[in-house]
Amino acid sequence: MEFKPTRGKVVIRKDKLKDETEAGVIYQEKENRKFFTGEILSIGLPVLDNNGNPLPYDYEVGDRVMVSKDVAYHEFAGLSIVDPSAIYAVIEKGVDVR
Repeated sequence: MEFKPTRGKVVIRKDKLKDETEAGVIYQEKENRKFFTGEILSIGLPVLDNNGNPLPYDYEVGDRVMVSKDVAYHEFAGLSIVDPSAIYAVIEKGVDVR
């Protein structure tokens, strides 16, 4: 079964916050108030321009992205459903954004 959002929406699984250092010290990482990061799980149909042509996305399923919390988003079953305008950046593998 596939979980696919409606036109112009993107489903993202938020990255888990770290609760332990590499040395084994346990701590509670604070969540950033302005953005969160996560992996794109599913993308709805593209938004259409005034002529009915689909607008291309700058990301694809599987990309890790930085998402603004200032733009409306919704939580459902541990997933975030956001508008494409809320996605600020695609994060390369191995890059840690805090």
